[in-house]
Amino acid sequence: MPPISTRIFPGWGFQNSINRLRPIGDNDGRFIAFYLIALRASGFIRAYSNVVSMPHLTAEKLARIPIPLPPVEVQRAIASYLDRETARIDTLIEEQRRLIEMLRERRWSVVERSVALLDWNTPLKAVAVLIQTGPFGSQLKSDEYEDGGTPIINPSHIVAGEIVPDPQVAVGAVKAAQLARHALEEGDLVAARRGELGRCAVVGATAVGFLCGTGSALVRFNRAYMDPAFGAILFSSQRNRDALTLASVGSTMDNLNSDIIGSLRVPVPTLEEQRELVAEISDATKKIDTLIEESERFIELSRERRSAVITAAVTGQIDVREVA
Repeated sequence: MPPISTRIFPGWGFQNSINRLRPIGDNDGRFIAFYLIALRASGFIRAYSNVVSMPHLTAEKLARIPIPLPPVEVQRAIASYLDRETARIDTLIEEQRRLIEMLRERRWSVVERSVALLDWNTPLKAVAVLIQTGPFGSQLKSDEYEDGGTPIINPSHIVAGEIVPDPQVAVGAVKAAQLARHALEEGDLVAARRGELGRCAVVGATAVGFLCGTGSALVRFNRAYMDPAFGAILFSSQRNRDALTLASVGSTMDNLNSDIIGSLRVPVPTLEEQRELVAEISDATKKIDTLIEESERFIELSRERRSAVITAAVTGQIDVREVA
């Protein structure tokens, strides 16, 4: 690549959190866009915006960023090369997303068939010792969060049947003591009470003491009648997802309360039968889960590859003319 010059572009507009860029002369806007993407991937944009909580890149700040400008024909060659390469990678990513969607549908089908013929006539409250929603209103505010404290578990922290806490969504010891009634115990079911109804996870040893968040609810089963893992399968079933959606309250977003959750109908076979079903479902879905994990990893690697290709091309590490 020929020597790179540096130039600042004036006259960039800013409106409604969107910057509009108009290249001077024959400079290729695609090249500039790819270069800014590379800067974003490197973390430069976040550091340059000089805001801790959320990057705020004004037009004035953006206009001061030095842009390397090779000759126009080289800009176009790089942009065209990246158009082709990123389109190819994006296609692969989209194919993997569709595969994941199909695999998840297959997984749901396997689970649904396993429990479809059971007797769904027992109210959930009959096999639970506690059903309650998370703290409301002034009981817990976002400005009370303390990085590294006791995690708050909201629906976004329930991922594929697992609890994935965010260390920044947590409270200190004093607040945690005030919210002690919302503390999770091993074997509890923590579930989304708004948004994606039916999303849930069983509390394991590592999540004991975490707090049920405002957007969540907890169900503490009577272990004499219900195995928590089996209870999670029932709660997340399509039958109960549909029932929750129909019974939910809220004009703009589905929302659950303890009465709605307690009124769900579930089958209650013997504990031995419940555990056998859990083991059978686990065996049947293990291969599907492995394929989903592999596809998600492929997507992650593809995104990294996409970012690396863009950075290498706009910084001259790849001579795109030789590649072509």
